[in-house]
Amino acid sequence: DNVDVGTKGFVGSVFGGYQWQQENFVYGAEAELGYNGVKGDDSGVNSKAGFEGSLRARLGYAVTPEILLYGTGGLAGRSLKVEDDVYGSDRATLLGWTAGLGTDIKLTDNVFGRVEYRYTDFGSKSFDGIGKVKATDNRVTFGVGMKF
Repeated sequence: DNVDVGTKGFVGSVFGGYQWQQENFVYGAEAELGYNGVKGDDSGVNSKAGFEGSLRARLGYAVTPEILLYGTGGLAGRSLKVEDDVYGSDRATLLGWTAGLGTDIKLTDNVFGRVEYRYTDFGSKSFDGIGKVKATDNRVTFGVGMKF
């Protein structure tokens, strides 16, 4: 049986990386670490995410000097706490993959805005009394970055 858990909460993160550019092609690596305060509950099963992060490659194309379109993909992880009214609670670290598309838009010489969509499959884990829990995420993020 599958239990779909409705969720609500706040997510925030920081990212950093390094990139190179050859003509209009941009490639590099990026790491992200954040906290996911999203909680959910259904049928007596409660879940709460926690710290999460990713390590990704990026490949992009500078459409103009101000606009970069890119794809990204790599490894992702998340901590997860699951509680059941009968069996108690358990914690786990889930590891999986993430992939997405985005754009960086130059705001000043050193500051850029970002819009990104990513799908993440954090994998699954069996919890005593609860069964197998699979964590996936579809997320659109908005951010601001600084070039050094």
